[in-house]
Amino acid sequence: MDRRDAPRVAVVGLGPFGLEHLRQYTDLGVEVVAVTDTDSGRRAAVAQQFDVAVVDSFAALLDRKPAAVSLVTGPEGNRVLVPQLLAAGVPVLVEKPFAETPADAEFLAGLRGAAQLVRPGHVLRYDQGCRQVADLVGSGAVGRVLAIDAERHRDTDHARYRPQHSPASLTMYHDIDLAHWIAGAHPIELHARQAGSGSVLAVMIRDARDALWTLRSSWTLPTGQVRERLRITGTEGTLVLEGSAVHLLDRSGDHVWPVIGNPLRTELAEFCADVMVGRGPQSVTVADAVTCVRTVAAIEELCHEHAHTEEGQTHDRS
Repeated sequence: MDRRDAPRVAVVGLGPFGLEHLRQYTDLGVEVVAVTDTDSGRRAAVAQQFDVAVVDSFAALLDRKPAAVSLVTGPEGNRVLVPQLLAAGVPVLVEKPFAETPADAEFLAGLRGAAQLVRPGHVLRYDQGCRQVADLVGSGAVGRVLAIDAERHRDTDHARYRPQHSPASLTMYHDIDLAHWIAGAHPIELHARQAGSGSVLAVMIRDARDALWTLRSSWTLPTGQVRERLRITGTEGTLVLEGSAVHLLDRSGDHVWPVIGNPLRTELAEFCADVMVGRGPQSVTVADAVTCVRTVAAIEELCHEHAHTEEGQTHDRS
């Protein structure tokens, strides 16, 4: 991407994923006019590692007049900073989780200009494999969707995100959004169970088109390991995304599409291109983000209720 064809951007939040935004913008050839973080240690580390202007406040960052911003602060920062960016008319990519509560999500989505200027960071909508699955479902390749089954497992190091996050709000968030996107229907009935002090989560959802979603996430793998799979079962066939390929299994055989590409880079490139022409988000909307946050909240509430019920039963037995 030529700098002449890209907006001048800024990054707020310099944790691991904020740094990944910075790297991807740099690799794309996009000018990063400023970055910031509330943590002075992170700011100092980035100043040493990257050739970029590191400022000590959000106000100082806005003074640099970015044409677009990646907001990678977590939901607490989103609640405070998105309104300021919209008031300044600055398009913003808001990384997940979009909000901590449904009320906060609805507040952000309802802000003036949000539908045009806010792009929720649902990165798997930009993954080539997920897009291939969604396109095949949309074309009718598997008929009517009967079931969506997703597994997304991460290592035990993810426990460092507690108490700010859970497998629902950080890991299963992806599959909730993918199922909503691919099925084209909202959840209407939900069951959830967790175990392992919250590190293992299993969810079953029935959506408005009567498809069943079974979603499983955990933070139990050895350090550095990842395991994930997406399966769509329809009346005419099955799609499986696992590893580096999409498989369509139907009456005529096993059809395979290889998966390549960098979904975050694709997402940021599309964000920059849309900003340059004044176009709002095409692939994911604030309404999609609200649905995801509501579903996460419902899952966590059910798990909390179930944990208290089991605790009460244990006391009764004792």
